[in-house]
Amino acid sequence: MVMREMLFPCWHYGGVFTPENWLFNCNLQEFAQKVSMVEALHTAGKISTSQALERLNLLWEGLERGYYSLGMDGEENS
Repeated sequence: MVMREMLFPCWHYGGVFTPENWLFNCNLQEFAQKVSMVEALHTAGKISTSQALERLNLLWEGLERGYYSLGMDGEENS
């Protein structure tokens, strides 16, 4: 397995395909990977709890911004 594939696994989108759903899924996978990295850094004692929370808030804001920029607010995409 290539190191990149191990560190950044990518799953195929299995929902109703629209460009917006697909892009949001990509963003969501990236968000999950970055959250895992923050969690690992915090667990290893490399960053403090407040630093972890700050990074998680920034990641969440980015995901939320992407969600709204795709025009998905108020729309059921299941």
